[in-house]
Amino acid sequence: MESIEELARLLTEQNRVDEKLEETQASLSCIRKEISESLPRASLNEKEEPPYMDEGLVQKEQTFERLLQALQDMKGEVQAKIRPLKEQIVQANINNLLEVHASEVDRLESCLNAIDQTILDCRSLVDKSAKSHEELNSINEKFSRFGAEPMTIANSISSNEIEKTLRERIEHLRLQGKL
Repeated sequence: MESIEELARLLTEQNRVDEKLEETQASLSCIRKEISESLPRASLNEKEEPPYMDEGLVQKEQTFERLLQALQDMKGEVQAKIRPLKEQIVQANINNLLEVHASEVDRLESCLNAIDQTILDCRSLVDKSAKSHEELNSINEKFSRFGAEPMTIANSISSNEIEKTLRERIEHLRLQGKL
């Protein structure tokens, strides 16, 4: 967070330096224009007297050139400070994404482990169901021996065919609109 605030401050500073650079360049252009306009007049008077160069304008030009150079140096310093901050922020974003990725990988693995455990639990329930089906068949045989009508029993689930059983139960849930 501190890096972001520092970067924002430096970018603001860079914008101010850029504005001052533009202003200084504009002023320097005006001064240079004045100097160049004064030279042709001086060349007309060349035969009479040596060309007149306004020392004030020359000094002003030199002052603005020094200011321009100082501003460009400041801009370079600001950019030198910005670069590592940008790199820090990028690295922080990369680290954050790595953490999010690791967290999501853990979460996915946890989900897959839960699915695996559910399948194993399902296997156990299929075994119990097969055992219950056998017991119900045994009871129906006893009914038959006593002359009674056998009771209706749900479809048998084979504990040897867990994949088939799972597919059948998934299809059963689909038909009921639960999946």
